Amino acid sequence: KVLGVLNNSTADRADVVQVNDTGAPAQQWTVTHVKEGAYRLINRASGKALDILDWSTADGGDAIQWPFAGGNNQLFRFKSAGGGYYRLENLHSGRVLGVAGGSLAPNGDVIQWAWSGARDQQWLLVAAPPVVRAANLAGGLALSWNSTPGQVFQVERSANPAAGWVAVEPEIAAQAATTGWTNSPAGAASAQFFRVRVIR
Repeated sequence: KVLGVLNNSTADRADVVQVNDTGAPAQQWTVTHVKEGAYRLINRASGKALDILDWSTADGGDAIQWPFAGGNNQLFRFKSAGGGYYRLENLHSGRVLGVAGGSLAPNGDVIQWAWSGARDQQWLLVAAPPVVRAANLAGGLALSWNSTPGQVFQVERSANPAAGWVAVEPEIAAQAATTGWTNSPAGAASAQFFRVRVIR
């Protein structure tokens, strides 16, 4: 599950929870360095910052969103937990983000707690999917999307997304701010779905 805002809320003090990954903007965060190796996390949907409620330094202090004011309770250090995962340590409290009770359920509450190495305190950074634009080319399909030079993408196709995806272009290295891919016309066919993933 991923870090998100409960019910996709854009309100001040909305609760931060773990949710099933749907790619919604409320599940996406912009990470920006501020000071002392610490970063702010700004929610894409609300424009508000990840925050520990009321500057709490206690175990169980609640994670919420709040307009960014530069307080240390809104700043986090990313410290390696091994295997590509990180613990997110609050600059004010020194405690890390975790899921209350180690819950695996959707909407499990995200809180801060003293680092114990538990799996609910370990987080993976994953680049959000790019915004994809499509154009019809006489039966074929041209896709283009925003990118950063050096990123590598994979284009996948499916006739039934619930049944899985097949890579039709395993690797495309971005050279500019926009990257594209064209599917050659294949004659009459059933509906096809395409998606673009960042793979590194």
